[in-house]
Amino acid sequence: MAPRRPFVTDKVKPVFTQPLRDIFCKQGEPVILEVNVEGHPEPIVKWYREGIEISSSPDYTLSRSNKTYRLTIAEVFPEDAGKFKVVASNAEGSTISEASLLVEPGPLSPQQAEPVFTAAPTVPRLPPPTPEAVKPAPTTPKFTPPPPPANIPPSFVQRLPDVRMVEGTNIKLECRVLGKPFPQVIFTKSGQPVLDGPRHQVTVDERTGRCTLIITRAHPDDEGEYTCTAMNPAGEVSTTGRVIHEGPRVQEPMEEDISPVQRFLQEEQTRKPATFDEYPPQIDRRPSRSVSRSVERRISVEP
Repeated sequence: MAPRRPFVTDKVKPVFTQPLRDIFCKQGEPVILEVNVEGHPEPIVKWYREGIEISSSPDYTLSRSNKTYRLTIAEVFPEDAGKFKVVASNAEGSTISEASLLVEPGPLSPQQAEPVFTAAPTVPRLPPPTPEAVKPAPTTPKFTPPPPPANIPPSFVQRLPDVRMVEGTNIKLECRVLGKPFPQVIFTKSGQPVLDGPRHQVTVDERTGRCTLIITRAHPDDEGEYTCTAMNPAGEVSTTGRVIHEGPRVQEPMEEDISPVQRFLQEEQTRKPATFDEYPPQIDRRPSRSVSRSVERRISVEP
């Protein structure tokens, strides 16, 4: 019996691997708000400003490159400031990332400046300033955007599957994890660590996030629950999959090739032999020649 293929699910709720960040800029400068999104099925991404959905227009340009989504403002004005939100959704759920855009007003243009009228140089005498008059006006503190998050907790974008094991074959358990810094990954079985050895091979690819455990020449002792745990300074997460034993590989015997004559003889040997009762003798009711001649002689009497 050939081993069954393991049931693997790759549906993953959207995850922001690069969330939105607060931006502070000056009037007239270009601004780009950018996020990176992972998820399967491929998520639908929508942008909002102050709760109102944004679509592409002369003021806002929406673009995408692979898994990176951007909102570009070619020339920002104070009225563009506010809270921006990105919503990524698929069949597994929705994820939200928010940030603020602050715009420092620029100098007034000549058209916006008030006209200045000059008159005769008559300067009125002013009273001496009072302490209240020379008191400095309160200054508005300048906004400083918070630094980007240094650490991102680990999260599994592909979890461990359940695998059906056939004795003597190889088993592959694989998952995928993201996090910043890249998390430390440990495989365990029933609470005990699974380390590299003659029959166990553990590999972790930090570039793709794939974590793999391969078990060679499987036997019944390999059945059970396996857990992959990922941890970094921002948090810890785990996923569990089961290895189910299906027994040794059994090869079904092949039917021998026989000729039609041999097959006919085998069928004849299995049939029930006929008995005397089933086939009674047939009685020939026609008189024989000797009987008819004797009758003719008896009938022909001379006078």
